[in-house]
Parts: sequence; C-alpha cells; structure tokens
Amino acid sequence: MASIFTKLMNLTSLPSLNYAIRCNSTSLLSQFPPRSPPGLGSLQSMMPQLSAARMSACMSTASKGGKASSGARSGRTRAAPLRSKFAKQFKGTMTGIAHQGNHIAFGTYALQALDHSWITSRQIEAGRKVLVQNARRTGKIWVRIFPSKPVTIRPTETRMGRGKGAVAFWVAVVQPGRIIYEISGVTEQMAKEAITIASSKMPVRTKFISLK
Repeated sequence: MASIFTKLMNLTSLPSLNYAIRCNSTSLLSQFPPRSPPGLGSLQSMMPQLSAARMSACMSTASKGGKASSGARSGRTRAAPLRSKFAKQFKGTMTGIAHQGNHIAFGTYALQALDHSWITSRQIEAGRKVLVQNARRTGKIWVRIFPSKPVTIRPTETRMGRGKGAVAFWVAVVQPGRIIYEISGVTEQMAKEAITIASSKMPVRTKFISLK
C-alpha cells in the first residue's frame, strides 16, 4: 500500500491524480478493511479538489468488483440471450398447451395468451413500455417470457442449397395458457386499462386474469 501512495504523491497535476484514482480504484480500495479504512482519510487529503461524486463512484466501482453498471439499459428487456449453445435453430412446431408459466406467480394481475404464436423481442419491449406508461410508474411489472429462439432470413433471389440464412431477430415461443406479463401495486381498473393496451401489441389472442 505504501508503494501505491508513493506513486500517487509523485503525481503533481490534479488531472493525472484523478485519472490514477479512477483507473486504480479497485486496487486501492481492495487493500483497505471493509469496516474502517485507515488510509481513506489520507487519500482524501491528497485530493481536496476531487468531487465527492467521483469518490462515491470509485467506492461503488470497487465494491462491485470493478464492473461499472450500465444505467442506460436498466429496465429494458434484453433483445437476445447473451450466449446460446447453437447459433441457429430449426423452425420447429407449436403444439399443445403451456404446462409451465401458466399461472400468476409474482403479481396480482396478468396477461395470458390463448393461441400459439411467436412473439418477437420488439413486441415484448413494446408491451412492457405500454405497461410502464399506463401504470403511472406506481406498480411493479414482470415480463414472464424471453426471446430465446433465433429466426433466420435468407436474402432475396437466393437459390436453394445455399445454406441457412443469417439470424434476423429473436422470438419467444408462446403456447396457450402462457403468462406474458404480470403487474401488481395498482388498482384493478388501472391494471385492466394497461393490460388491454399491451394486448394490442401482441400478435396473439390474450385475456386478462387476476388472483382475486
């Protein structure tokens, strides 16, 4: 720890000191005990002009293992899985009814599918935005489906035998009885209005259900 402070003391300019602390916050703060850091006071005295927001950002970054959280995508539905076993899949068939995810598990009101369908990631996100806007941001929303199936499209004027096309978008395979959205913390009338508007974004017949 003494060697790190010696390097910081050798930095004469304030921008270079800020850059060193921002880049090495994990290595600096990982050497302090979690309850009473002895060197934090001397570290603050070395940079009196450094803002408190920068210090809190360094502390939060070090506490999370150096991984900065992306607030720009907070709340959104991921358009595709981070990784999959196979890059492309067969088209498959949609038969039967949903034996899993067919009952309300988190909220009080829900939107349930009545037909077989593919629901794209854009349609899922459109329905989620409608629920957030019409729920007046007072309720809590759960998205019970995830687009985990890739759909490929071949270019136009392509002869047969040229192989499978590139992945164009991702879809969620929905069977009758599958719960799409759940909501709680709002009145029944407000939930009905929000879910009715969200159902218009879905390519499948749906119905409103509740626990009451």
